[in-house]
Amino acid sequence: MKIYNTVEDYLIDAKINDRVVFGGRGIVDGINALESKYDTYKVVGFNREGKLVVTAYRGKKKYCFPYNQKIAVVSKETFNKLTV
Repeated sequence: MKIYNTVEDYLIDAKINDRVVFGGRGIVDGINALESKYDTYKVVGFNREGKLVVTAYRGKKKYCFPYNQKIAVVSKETFNKLTV
């Protein structure tokens, strides 16, 4: 897993179909608490403002995330080992 300090830092290396996990902004840190495929998001594109657009695992709704949040790219091997 490659960890970036902000989403803005990740945008330099961002690719469509990357699986990502967002870090916590409160009690639970999503990067360290990764247990299931449902904890991951898939990069589906970028909006006109250059923000990252993602969907949840098996989700249809698209979300834009802020730039001040930690983000980690999950490798295919790691993603396939996660439980459903």
